[in-house]
Amino acid sequence: MFAGVDTHKDTHYVAIVDDHGQPIADREFLAVGSGYRKIIEFLHAYGIVETVGVEGTGSYGAELARVLANAGMRVVEVTRANRAERRLRGKSDPLDAHQAAMSVLAGRGLSTPKQRDGDVESMRVLLAERSSATKARTASINQIHALLVSAPEAIRQDFRRYDGNKLTVVLSRTRPTPGTIPELILRASAKRLALRHQVLTADIALIDGQLGQLASRQNPALIAASGVGPFFAAHLLATAGDNPDRISTKA
Repeated sequence: MFAGVDTHKDTHYVAIVDDHGQPIADREFLAVGSGYRKIIEFLHAYGIVETVGVEGTGSYGAELARVLANAGMRVVEVTRANRAERRLRGKSDPLDAHQAAMSVLAGRGLSTPKQRDGDVESMRVLLAERSSATKARTASINQIHALLVSAPEAIRQDFRRYDGNKLTVVLSRTRPTPGTIPELILRASAKRLALRHQVLTADIALIDGQLGQLASRQNPALIAASGVGPFFAAHLLATAGDNPDRISTKA
């Protein structure tokens, strides 16, 4: 028999079919620890389930895929639904779960999910955090430049000779003094943006250090290669995943 799971934030819907595609059973479970245990019991209650197809193993189905794999079941990711069937019968969790099971039976639209339980998963989390920190840092320096471009000449003259990190350092050390309300607010806003830029820079440096440690532990030869730093090494390792054997071709 084969099973398919339609995953959501709060619930998962499981369907089982036999090797002829005939529906055997289906049921909805809560997406919590007790629900995962009940899913395993549900699958075992109907005999030997050869393969379980899970939708969204990189999001809502990540923990379920781990639990099923640890229980000794073969888990595959169902990458697409049967659109023709959905157009004819509409969107429903039972239908999606059944179509996932049929995809497993037919061997179409399947891939090996990433395990997401080792150093590489930690790198993925850090890379996502670094990406948002980098975008926020860039936004802060762009806002500083935009403020200074339209600032009164007295303010622009104070910071005209500074740029980049030097500008943020100087701005972070300023002490806005009472003056006209617009000038006071502009100086105070520029200082806060500069402080934000420095905090984000420190965060990115910390993340890069952690990425370097993880990459060196996972693949020291890669991090030692000329021109490969912790950021790019982590990107390559995150792409491969903790189970690179799922990648079947050199391409």
